[in-house]
Amino acid sequence: MKRYGRAVGIVLGGLAIAASAWAQQPAPPVWRCGNSYSHQPCAAGSAIDVRDARSDAQRRQADLQTQRLHALGAQLHQENAAREAQRRREEAVRQRELARQRALQAAAARKAQAAERRRVVRRHRPSATRRVVIPKAAPAQ
Repeated sequence: MKRYGRAVGIVLGGLAIAASAWAQQPAPPVWRCGNSYSHQPCAAGSAIDVRDARSDAQRRQADLQTQRLHALGAQLHQENAAREAQRRREEAVRQRELARQRALQAAAARKAQAAERRRVVRRHRPSATRRVVIPKAAPAQ
């Protein structure tokens, strides 16, 4: 295992040296051609200096600020995602409650219709099946 760790260290060291050598190479000139920029010279174009004029301290400060902004953005993203998830859960609860209320209303409507049908059937029974009750006359005195 130590052998692999040493090899990784050597490779990373080589990459660091190559990166620093690449960073020290002069940047190719950038040409401004009207409203566009190019690495190819153009007619009536002008070369622009694109080297970073900031000091190392300023670059480090800018990098730290960028890291802080990325961390803040990630935190805001997490907070927004949590709020959105909570809103979805609340909406799902609200939708379930509405569906339950609609089901209760439909059941009550079916019950009322069944009761109305029973009342209508009783009122409109054929006369042969109706019971006619004649009150007894009170005894004459």
